[in-house]
Amino acid sequence: MSRRTALVLSIGLLLVCQMMHANIPGIYDNRFIPFWGRPYIVNPERWDYVSVDVFFATAKNAFGLTDTEIGLPQLYGEYNQASVGRAFVVVGQANPLPSRFQNAKIIWQQEGKLLAQGVEFFAQKRLYGDLFAGIYTYFMRVDTVSAFFLNVNDSEGFNPSEPGDRALLDRTRRMMNIDAGLTTGDHAKQFGFGDIDVYLMWQHYWPYCLKFRSIRAQASVGALVPSGVKRNIDEPTSIPFGGNGFWGIYGAVETEFEIKEDWKLGGFLRASKRFTATTCERIPLCDVPYPYSPLVADVTINPGPTFVGMAWVSFESIHKGLGARLLFTVRRHWADSWQVPACTAAVATACDRIKNLSNWGSDYITLNVFYDFGRTKAQAEGEPIVFFAWDVPANMLVTRNTLKTNKIILGVEFNF
Repeated sequence: MSRRTALVLSIGLLLVCQMMHANIPGIYDNRFIPFWGRPYIVNPERWDYVSVDVFFATAKNAFGLTDTEIGLPQLYGEYNQASVGRAFVVVGQANPLPSRFQNAKIIWQQEGKLLAQGVEFFAQKRLYGDLFAGIYTYFMRVDTVSAFFLNVNDSEGFNPSEPGDRALLDRTRRMMNIDAGLTTGDHAKQFGFGDIDVYLMWQHYWPYCLKFRSIRAQASVGALVPSGVKRNIDEPTSIPFGGNGFWGIYGAVETEFEIKEDWKLGGFLRASKRFTATTCERIPLCDVPYPYSPLVADVTINPGPTFVGMAWVSFESIHKGLGARLLFTVRRHWADSWQVPACTAAVATACDRIKNLSNWGSDYITLNVFYDFGRTKAQAEGEPIVFFAWDVPANMLVTRNTLKTNKIILGVEFNF
């Protein structure tokens, strides 16, 4: 293959073949916590690797549908207690609110916090020639908590300054949660495995190609195995650890150009799709945030596709084995479709509302520092690469309706 052909192939893979996959594995369609790997630290003699890292993630705000920041529970919409009462009527139950509050507007300000700790595992093995196989998964513990405060400015139809009214509404709100079948309304603890990413990959490396010191191109196909903990519909603050029980496939391309020794520019594109399945969910009647809805039904969900773009600049061997990267990642998830068999008009309207809530995007800047102990030796013999990464949420291009989650990663990688 000529050098010119190699260059055209690399650029073509990056810009055109958006339905192939490369080896930056991860679960990119989770809007609560970012789960993705880092570009490979190239050693032409050591393509196989095993990487383990620990991570810590936290969020106390979310990006809304506009450029405003909101509390975590508000990701599902505004909590109007009078609307929740009307939702009970729609499902054939008595309105739990006292009659003098039923036509009021009772807005609760929702705030929350997410704390997560876990371990991620990556592995890649050459099968034959330029063909590789890989896997990625993680295990974590998550604590989520929410708090409700009566929003005096936005509420109408009653005297919000009356202490007795405030106490009564708060007691009634908690009883509504119990009547809706919620086991907890303020705190959830979860732990377990996340989804599994498995892939087959083609990868090739061209040293001293055209005016570059090297060109690397990759293309793969893979599957998303729904092994992750699902969101508990009876715990409104709980989150899914992956794709919430949906199988999926995905594909992407990656290419990296070494413009001068240890100075590199790279890019990555990925497209993924989860398959349609039927699951039990809460339906957001009367504009109620669906984690607090009293209606539970089997729903056929067709998840929207997710597209990812990543670009980076890398400086290896700044001093001996010390290197650094700056990455920018954009994720865009299109709306999910919900369908309930033989649904009423109220249920159909509620399912349409989900489309707006499930349409999200995020921008992330990642600061990555690493040290390759093999660079300090003339002949590397499996020395580790240790690294630190910080995923920082940004509001630059497509960010909307997603958590503002920071993630810190400490890890070690062995190439062999």
